[in-house]
Amino acid sequence: MRYINGECNIVELFKALDSEPRLSIIRHLYQYPSLSMNELAEKLGVTHGAITGHIKTLAASNLIFVREEHSGRGTRKRLSLNRERIQVDLAGNIGNRIVREEKIPIGSFTKVEVKPPCGIASAESMIGTVDTPSSFSLSERNAAEILWIAGGFVEYAIPIPGELSGGLEKIEITMEISSEAPGTCEEWPSDISFIINGKDVGTWTSPGDYGAMQGQLNPPWWDVNWNQYGLQKRLSVTRDGTYMDDLRLSDCTVDEIVGPLSRSLSIRFAVPGNSKNPGGLTLFGEKFGNYPQPLAVRLYGG
Repeated sequence: MRYINGECNIVELFKALDSEPRLSIIRHLYQYPSLSMNELAEKLGVTHGAITGHIKTLAASNLIFVREEHSGRGTRKRLSLNRERIQVDLAGNIGNRIVREEKIPIGSFTKVEVKPPCGIASAESMIGTVDTPSSFSLSERNAAEILWIAGGFVEYAIPIPGELSGGLEKIEITMEISSEAPGTCEEWPSDISFIINGKDVGTWTSPGDYGAMQGQLNPPWWDVNWNQYGLQKRLSVTRDGTYMDDLRLSDCTVDEIVGPLSRSLSIRFAVPGNSKNPGGLTLFGEKFGNYPQPLAVRLYGG
């Protein structure tokens, strides 16, 4: 499920949907999962130029995906519908405000322990050697835009201003995430645990490691048989409990993990070896997958 909040994001989404031609494009892409620009124009009975602006608007709102397809006759654009469900938070966190927001590059982990198959890459090239855990220790890993591990964990840390630590209402983490299968596999469940400041706040089961379609942001050199994209997920630790999107994961509250003396927040993504579904983990940065964002952490106060 894709989560939309914030006035600007909601307005842009509704603007994109407030158009009969754009709704018609969505209906056709639902019926025909993958069309070129010319094929779509022909089905709509319009010219290629008549839909170009609408395609840009829909793609900017992540309602559709546009990828370039190379052939002997040149390059053409192929379109597909983003079939993730969308949740719109119209309340806009009334009563709370964002007091700190951190964008965390995928490669800026502070602790790591990985089990092959594994790998790490920047937008330009692989970092180190595939299936070699020591590649995660190379200095080039700071430029990473994707990483994958079969087991173990990666951990990130952000500071908490002293005046905020005792008054946090919610910690919210958004990410693009999937399992890690040999190659790819649409049905490859993986139990991924989220550990914040040493406290296990809950486990979510990733459905699969997606590769049936090419990730929209992936660089041209990226092998089509490797991890292509993930799901955009939102983990929230509140004073009521912990949730993944709207699914309650546990009774763990923000007060249990952040106290008056807390000055930092450690966030660990772990794949325990003794879990029921030890199917690995893939994290996508802003230049891989389908969503142009790194890990994002928001702290809310009253």
